[in-house]
Amino acid sequence: MTPTAASLEKKRLRDRRAQHAARARRDTQLQALQQRVEQGDKIQAQLEVEVQQLRTALDTLRAENLQLRRQHTAAIELLSGSSELIQEGANGQISHHHSSPSLPQKQLDDCSPSSTWSRVPQNFPEDSLSASLMPWLLCPAVVTHLSDTPCGPDILYGSHTNPLSNAIHIAFSCALHGTLNDPERLALGYLTYIVSKWRVEPSQERFDRLPEFMRSTQLQTSQPHQAIIDGCIWPRMRDNLIEQNLPDAQIHSKIGYMISAMRLTWPKNMTLLRPRPDGELCIRTDFIQTFMRLENWSLTTEFVSEHSDMVSCMSWSPMPSQESPDEHSRVRIVPTVHE
Repeated sequence: MTPTAASLEKKRLRDRRAQHAARARRDTQLQALQQRVEQGDKIQAQLEVEVQQLRTALDTLRAENLQLRRQHTAAIELLSGSSELIQEGANGQISHHHSSPSLPQKQLDDCSPSSTWSRVPQNFPEDSLSASLMPWLLCPAVVTHLSDTPCGPDILYGSHTNPLSNAIHIAFSCALHGTLNDPERLALGYLTYIVSKWRVEPSQERFDRLPEFMRSTQLQTSQPHQAIIDGCIWPRMRDNLIEQNLPDAQIHSKIGYMISAMRLTWPKNMTLLRPRPDGELCIRTDFIQTFMRLENWSLTTEFVSEHSDMVSCMSWSPMPSQESPDEHSRVRIVPTVHE
């Protein structure tokens, strides 16, 4: 073989080896790229599944958030704009064709049967009278986050920040046609507030805030009845109304008359509120101490005479005229062993 032929053969051999090495590198690169593509496809598919799951979860959370916002708005509107509903109840225009939501009867799992503070009153599951006059009992979620005691001005004049105080203000202003004086309206509103807070979320601390006469009797916790009865401040009178099992219209009429006949012994020209160091008004301590004692409350003799069934088994004594300066003669209920 000539030198020229030998060199050509060597060149061909180098070319073949170079081509073989190039093909091997190409095949290796193609295989690596194919593996990367396949891995990318798997990751993309997994990401698409996760993204779809996140979208589904986001849609669910948005729907739940929207529902919660609607419920919250409805509850706020019910509590802050309940004057029409309360006025319908006051006028006796209460529908009995709709099922009202059950009033809250929360029982804590860690309560023993002997825990007095956990024994809330038992009310009718469909109580349209109390739902009309006491709509806050239908909105426990709104009531639970509020303060345990009310501000005096909120009860007397209404509130934009405390829907429970505002609803109680509307109830005592509309349902009774303005017949209550400020001392009675503030005192009854305060008692209604702390009782409602305890009922919605019972605890020992909230129970301890209740005066003895506002704590449930055995009959209240054992026999279903209208929730409006539980607002009566005389325990024996509450039991009398439960035992009578009267229709809604009669219950509303009797309790409305009773509230308008109630008076609290408090000096006529003495203020109910005092300013705090921060300038806010709060209820006077001596006023709270006054209405927390049942002996400081009285009823007109006309009411006692006309509604003897409500004061059955109750004792009373006439009040001296200097203690009841209004035009009605009055009697003070004498607490019994039952109370």
